[in-house]
Amino acid sequence: MHSAADWQESVGARSAALPRVARFAHPEFVIERQVRSHVHPFQLSFASDAARQLASRFPGVHFEPSRRGLKLLARDELALELPIGVLSALYPGQLDLGIARVRYRDGDPVREPVMFVEVRTPHAFYAPVRLDLVEREAQGVDTELGLRAAIVRAEVQQALLLGYPDWLARNSMGMASVYLRLKHYAPVAALSGSLSGSLSGSLSGSLAGIPAARA
Repeated sequence: MHSAADWQESVGARSAALPRVARFAHPEFVIERQVRSHVHPFQLSFASDAARQLASRFPGVHFEPSRRGLKLLARDELALELPIGVLSALYPGQLDLGIARVRYRDGDPVREPVMFVEVRTPHAFYAPVRLDLVEREAQGVDTELGLRAAIVRAEVQQALLLGYPDWLARNSMGMASVYLRLKHYAPVAALSGSLSGSLSGSLSGSLAGIPAARA
């Protein structure tokens, strides 16, 4: 397990080597996913055609065709589920759907999105839901216990929330719901130790989100 200082040094060294740009496009979108065609000889042609079919159907998602394929930008992972499903139906067995990646904001320091999280859950699942958010290093955890449901609110780094909607569905029998929105961007230098461990398997992809977000 690497220490937080190790990851901070790695992030700083790698981001310092990146070319600087004037602005970070679409900062409201904190998640990206790159989709490529296995069969189409020209990724830009495939991506442009797919974007034309999807853009009007999903106005809350931004579609970026390029020679690398079709990049989807969204405000959270949930917003990508339907367009990814439609893409799979339009091009059955033809796509590499990629994985969701966090978009980091280049600069000095590099910044990461921090999300406001509100979970509404039946009381039976309240304890594990709250404990899980605490283990994800949630800040400002607040609980409201109603007659029919419990509501847990907190702020969590988006990097620690990757896969959270699926986790919540599995661990609440599909009975809990989550609302996510961007709260702010915070310096990556402020990351704590457990986040560095969480990123150990996906740091290269997360950092790839820096130049990718600028592409």
